[in-house]
Amino acid sequence: MKNSLNLALIGTGEIANFHMPSMQAVGFNISSVASSKNSKTINNFAKKYKIPKIYSDPSDLIKNSSDWDALLITSPTTFNINYLKKSAVLKKPILIEKPVTLNHKELENFLSYKNIRVSYNRRFYK
Repeated sequence: MKNSLNLALIGTGEIANFHMPSMQAVGFNISSVASSKNSKTINNFAKKYKIPKIYSDPSDLIKNSSDWDALLITSPTTFNINYLKKSAVLKKPILIEKPVTLNHKELENFLSYKNIRVSYNRRFYK
């Protein structure tokens, strides 16, 4: 698709599978994906959604932010804050799946960021 934005994804679990068709339908080019080391799902996920770049470490995907325009984080809650800390400073749009954290105090540092939105999956999907 011409002139589409490149979307990077962290997480390849069940929730990510709900987001991908919608993201592609609105015109995002899913350019890269990362999952945990030794992920059992990432290769099939990337093949299913035709994602060309695969990272075995989400930190590497974040470091290569010049390759993407926006980020979708669908990782398990225990990892979300770490990825959000690393990526929020890039000032690129971030959609992160809820719950972001189980400790509300960890969110205080992000209240001033205008580039972060929290997703409530499937709420608006048909």
